[in-house]
Amino acid sequence: MPDRAGQQVRAGVVLAWASLAAAVVAAVATALLLGGTALEDGGAVTVLVLLGLPALCCAAGVLGARRRSRWAVPLMAAAALVCLAWTLLTALGVGFLPLVPAVLLVAATVLSGAGRLERRMDARSRTSGR
Repeated sequence: MPDRAGQQVRAGVVLAWASLAAAVVAAVATALLLGGTALEDGGAVTVLVLLGLPALCCAAGVLGARRRSRWAVPLMAAAALVCLAWTLLTALGVGFLPLVPAVLLVAATVLSGAGRLERRMDARSRTSGR
C-alpha cells in the first residue's frame, strides 16, 4: 500500500526545488529584459535585491521542505507569503515573471503541509488506541 502522506511530502519537496529553479530563471530573464536601464536607475545592488528576494524565499522554502522539524511548514508558509507579496508589490516595475516561483512555492507548502498533517494524524490514531 503506497504511503500517500509520504508522496505528498516528496511532491512538496520537488515543487520547492522547481520554485527555486523557476525563481532563478525568472530573475535572469527579468534582468535580461530590463537590460541596462535598471542598472542605470537603481544600481546593481538594487537589481540584486529586487530580483533576488524571490529566489532567497524559494531557497528558504526548499530548506523547509527538506526538514523534519515542526517549524518546517511554517517556514515554508512564511517564505511563500513573502515571495508572493514581493512579487505582487514589484509586478508593475519588473513584471509578473516572478509570480511563477511564488505560486509553485505556495503549492509546495500546501502539499507538504497536508502530507505532514496526515502523517501526524496517522501516528496519533495508531498510538491512541487502534
